[in-house]
Amino acid sequence: MRLRIQKKQLLISLFILFLMLILQFPASTAINSINNNNLKVNGVNGTVWKGSASEISSNQIYLRQTRWKIVPSELLKGNLTFDVSTYPFNGQLKFNLILDSMNNLRATDIKGNFPNDIFEIIVPFLGISTEIVMNIKSLSLNNKDINQLEGQILLNNLVMKGISNRILGSYKINLFERNGEIYGSIDEISGEVDIAATISLTLSGKYIIDGTVSAKQNTSNQVRTILSFLGTVNENGQRSFRFEGEI
Repeated sequence: MRLRIQKKQLLISLFILFLMLILQFPASTAINSINNNNLKVNGVNGTVWKGSASEISSNQIYLRQTRWKIVPSELLKGNLTFDVSTYPFNGQLKFNLILDSMNNLRATDIKGNFPNDIFEIIVPFLGISTEIVMNIKSLSLNNKDINQLEGQILLNNLVMKGISNRILGSYKINLFERNGEIYGSIDEISGEVDIAATISLTLSGKYIIDGTVSAKQNTSNQVRTILSFLGTVNENGQRSFRFEGEI
C-alpha cells in the first residue's frame, strides 16, 4: 500500500516537473527550430507561453515590440490561444491568435491603427494616403487560404493622389469572405465626394473596385473638374468608375 502511494506521488511529481519544463520552454529555442530563411527574429525574451521579441521580419512584413501570452482558459476547448500585441509599420495592432485541434489558424478581435503613410510603404503605386483604423472580428486561415473574414476598416483623411492632393474625407469598408475571395462595401462617412462602391480581392492578389461617385455641396472645383473625366452623369448625379489590377 505504501509503495503504491509512493509511486503515485512520484508520478504526480514527474507530471508537475514536466509541466514546469514545458511552461518554461524558452521562446528563443522554439524560434530557432523554425526552418524559414525569410523569418528573422531579434531580441527574444521569455518563454513560448509568455514572451516578447524586439523585431520580427519576414519578406515585406516588419514588426516591432511584439508581445504574446497564452490564454489558459482556451486550452480546455482544445485551442492554443495567444493574446498578441505588436507595432507594424509604425502602427499598433492587438489580436487573439488561435490554433485549433485541426491546425486551422484564426485571429479574432483584431484592433489596430496605422498612420497615413502605410499604403505608400506597402503599395506605393496606388497613390493613396490615409489613416487606418481596423476592427476585424474574425480572420481564419486554412492551408494559408482565407476561409473566413468579417470586420470593418475606417479610412480617415483619405487622399487619392490621382484625383487631388486635397483630403477627400473619411470612408468605411465593411469586409466579408465568400467562395475564397474577399469582398467589401465602401461607403462615405464625411467628405468632399459621395462614394458607394464594392471591392473584391482574390487570393492571388487581383482586385476590382467598382462603384459610383458624385459631387456634394462642399466639393471643390478642382475635384469637380476631375470627376467630369469619369464620364456621363446618371439620373442620380453619379458617375461610374472601375479600377482593377494586381497587388
